[in-house]
Amino acid sequence: MKYIYGIVAIIILFSCLMWGINSKDSKQQPDKNALVVNERVIPFSELEKAWQQQTQHYRDQEEFIEDLVLREALIHEAIARGIADEDQFKRLVRDFFEQALVKTLLDRQRTEQKTALISKDIAGFRKARSSHYHLTLFQYPTLRQAINERDGKPHKFSDNFTALSESLQIRLLKLKPKELSSPFADGDQFIRIRIEAVEPSSLQHASTPSEKQLHNKLFYLQQQLQFEDWIQNIRGKAVVHYPEKRLSKGDDR
Repeated sequence: MKYIYGIVAIIILFSCLMWGINSKDSKQQPDKNALVVNERVIPFSELEKAWQQQTQHYRDQEEFIEDLVLREALIHEAIARGIADEDQFKRLVRDFFEQALVKTLLDRQRTEQKTALISKDIAGFRKARSSHYHLTLFQYPTLRQAINERDGKPHKFSDNFTALSESLQIRLLKLKPKELSSPFADGDQFIRIRIEAVEPSSLQHASTPSEKQLHNKLFYLQQQLQFEDWIQNIRGKAVVHYPEKRLSKGDDR
């Protein structure tokens, strides 16, 4: 039972596909160091690589190999029952593949993107922290409407810079008075903001952050903005044709 609990469902799904591929090439006599389960041949080099890269904790290699044997036996049974050919299974594989692909892209972008700050940025951030902003916020239900500035609901409000959300703070630093920001996501809505006026804040801060603290905070905010802008840029470059017919729910048919 311990082995069964250690098997991850998604690994099984993808292993089914690999099993089918590898089994075609397993008709020749396997090497004496290969692991053979039914018709599935796992060469020693592949076995050793899997052992070195495994993320689960095993007492020893015997336990690891027994886990593989059980997994392959279950895969063989799933294929024998025709599960690999079912549409539902194929959708599961496709959905997980697409999610993993997007996650890898986003993780890589966060790691590879370069962020640089200059003293002017820090000075502007310090000044903004002591300012009171009068803003107009436009809310849109979809990105498409936000891009086209269509059906936006305006909402005027004012607050001290430090009381605003981080997504607003970093955008205000890049925005000139009376200028409309580019759209950005906020929960299940999309937002554009416009600065109506800026004045000194009457709020007295309990402590003054150091230059290093300001730098670290602004660096984090700038990273977030770069990442979100990159996503919006990818979306903006997509060539899209929208269906003219509205989608219906299951109970509308």
